[in-house]
Amino acid sequence: MLTSEKPDEFELFDQLFEDAKQQLFQKTKARGGDGIVNVSFNTEVVRMSVAPKFLIVHGYGTVITLPK
Repeated sequence: MLTSEKPDEFELFDQLFEDAKQQLFQKTKARGGDGIVNVSFNTEVVRMSVAPKFLIVHGYGTVITLPK
C-alpha cells in the first residue's frame, strides 16, 4: 500500500505492482502450479476513518500446471 500524502511520487507505484506480482508467484508455487497466465491488476483508493487514503493494488490470474 502507498499513502496518498505524496501523490506525485509515481515511481513508487511500480514497487506496488512488483510486490503484487511476487505474491502471485508465491501463491502459485504454494498451490503446486507451474505458472500463472492472464494476470491483471486493479487499483483501489481506500480511505480509513481516521487514517489517510491508501492505494491498494490487487493482482489476479489463472494458475496453470503443465503435464508431467
